Amino acid sequence: MYANAPFDVLWLDEGGNISRQQVVTLNRASLRSTSGWLNKLGAVVMLPVPILLGLFVILLQPLEALFQGTAATYFEALATSLREYRWFVPPVTLLTFALAAWCRRRHRRYGQTGGVVWFVFVLLLGLPGLAGYLLHRSWPVRQPCPSCGQRLPRDRTACSVCGVEFPRPVANGTEVFDEPRAAQSASPSAVTDSDSRQSNASGSAT
Repeated sequence: MYANAPFDVLWLDEGGNISRQQVVTLNRASLRSTSGWLNKLGAVVMLPVPILLGLFVILLQPLEALFQGTAATYFEALATSLREYRWFVPPVTLLTFALAAWCRRRHRRYGQTGGVVWFVFVLLLGLPGLAGYLLHRSWPVRQPCPSCGQRLPRDRTACSVCGVEFPRPVANGTEVFDEPRAAQSASPSAVTDSDSRQSNASGSAT
């Protein structure tokens, strides 16, 4: 529906002829009373995803205003859209920036690389992006380093701050060890030579 635009209302008789004609201008407030809360509801639904909210406020809402004839230019429609959603955009921006900063700080505490990429990821996607970051991997336990005291993940052999190796856990009898590397790296020819020597020795003994 077009707001603040004149409409010709026609009355037709039984023969299909125009019996009455009247120009009516629809009230903009009455038109927006229903669509206004729907738009706000859509904005609330999109709050966790800042990139969608930004596209809605900056692009979709102004284009809709141009299509409906409520604004003469895009910049006029953009100004109206920003004014209508001024209570939504700043809080969402601040909240998303705080979540992205927390994500990057956590990434650095765990000694991981690519913190800037995850910062931008959470900044664009908000709460869903943060959930994806937390679920994309299993997070190791963080314990204080016995040398420098920094709380670091124990998924490595040495401290990433001071470089001192972590002490090995105390054996409790439930450990499973791999085969010695020397046995694993033995070549087939060496094994064959050993078998042949054992066969010759047993033959000479008989």
